[in-house]
Amino acid sequence: MTGTRRRIEFAAIAAVFALLIAAAIGWQPGAAAGRAIAEDAAQSDAAKSDATKDVATTQRREELFVGWEAPSAALVISGMLEGHIEPCGCTGLTNQKGGLMRRHTLIEQIAADWKCEALPIDVGQSVKHTGRQAEIKFHRMVDAYRAMKYRAVAFGPADLRLSAGELYTAVVGAGDAPTPFVSANVGLFAFDESALPFFRTIESGGMKIGVTSVLTDSAQKEVAGEEIKFKPATESLAEVGKSLTAAKCDIQVLLVHGSMKETEELAAKFPKFGIVVTSGGADEPLRRPKQLKHGALLVEVGRKGIYAGVVGLYKTAAGVRFRYQLVPLDDRFEDSPKIVKIMAAYQQELQNAWEMGLDAYGIKPIDDTGRRQFVGSHKCGECHSTAFEIWEKTPHAHATESLVHPPERSEIARHFDAECLSCHVTGWEPQKFVPYASGFLGLAKTATPHLTGSGCENCHGPGSKHVAAEEGDADDATRLRVRSEMILKLDVAERTCVKCHDLENSPDFYKPGAFEKYWKRVEHKGKD
Repeated sequence: MTGTRRRIEFAAIAAVFALLIAAAIGWQPGAAAGRAIAEDAAQSDAAKSDATKDVATTQRREELFVGWEAPSAALVISGMLEGHIEPCGCTGLTNQKGGLMRRHTLIEQIAADWKCEALPIDVGQSVKHTGRQAEIKFHRMVDAYRAMKYRAVAFGPADLRLSAGELYTAVVGAGDAPTPFVSANVGLFAFDESALPFFRTIESGGMKIGVTSVLTDSAQKEVAGEEIKFKPATESLAEVGKSLTAAKCDIQVLLVHGSMKETEELAAKFPKFGIVVTSGGADEPLRRPKQLKHGALLVEVGRKGIYAGVVGLYKTAAGVRFRYQLVPLDDRFEDSPKIVKIMAAYQQELQNAWEMGLDAYGIKPIDDTGRRQFVGSHKCGECHSTAFEIWEKTPHAHATESLVHPPERSEIARHFDAECLSCHVTGWEPQKFVPYASGFLGLAKTATPHLTGSGCENCHGPGSKHVAAEEGDADDATRLRVRSEMILKLDVAERTCVKCHDLENSPDFYKPGAFEKYWKRVEHKGKD
């Protein structure tokens, strides 16, 4: 990765420090509302055209809700979590943002401080991957949505690619608690078309708020299978729109999971939706909603749950007015104890699956039979003792221990979590969350305790053939060839590092000069 690329990506990270926006406007879609928000919308367009520069130069922590009077109710808008239920803590929780624990605290603080209802809504894509871990995670995320009293949650394509039975059980749930999910055009299962409401009306603060969601036609194509049925987005919104009009809602809110182009086209066709939330925005959302031509406000959510958008709703004689602020979920928000318990239950389920075997976990190790295999860093240290001593003094050597006994949130161990293990042990594909057959498979003595830590072989490659050549009767040519296979060149080292030290887990790694700085801490050369 070049220094220029790192500077660009670091500029994107700096968006988490965007300035507050608190523009009060009259809520009457059309010309009047358009005039009321023209100035703010113009600022939004300017911000969008130069977003990188805007966010890169605003690196201070903004104050929240400055000058706001208590609203009648408040929407808390989220989405595109993509499985990022909590910041990993690899670089310290004070340096990372997002997570359901902090989001719940924001929701509760809004309700307590303003003595009004906080109404969370979500545009979907709760998970990103498929497989058993994603299913377990989705179940617990739905538990969290219920605990946070989400009023409407949409679906993204990845959510609908989960196995049908698990998806149905998680969405419908048990007992009398209503599902938080809602969709105008997703027929969850052909055999139970009533499982999912088309829309929901919320009465709060003297207002009636109508909410629905839609999966756009292009997004539907990302979901395979026959069990989930879809209607065209336009057709379904026409039907639901009649119901929302008949319900005499003061505000209509549309959650669109699809591209920005599709979102704007749907918003133009159905102008009664005064707030439109899209999944199709940039990774770093605009700090001001965009004003559409007919006066509706278009809200972006960003990626990975780093932000929540808060819309304060004010009931007045003339209608409904609102104010908006994009809130980064940083460490000013303490962990919600209720959600911490749900996260602990998630890790316990992963442990249960792991102890039943990798098949139960849904993991199929990569077959490395006949190829180089992993031998462990201590074996490397028998000849490369100086390099081994340098490694032992780095956090890499203790990467697995940091999962067993986390320095923060220590009540939740994560050493059965494949998404964590992939960068905290030796012998895994870090971006695929899967081990090699000879890689780390557990801490037990009968498993692979010699592969704890992010060891030598994660960078240099498996060492079995190198060891065999050095300790056996290989000829000089073979030994030299196998040795050359283990050499790590500097440009390859940097590309290897970023597989784990990515934007989410190591934001400081992308500052100019960061790689050179960190390399000096781990640099080692050859044999003693």
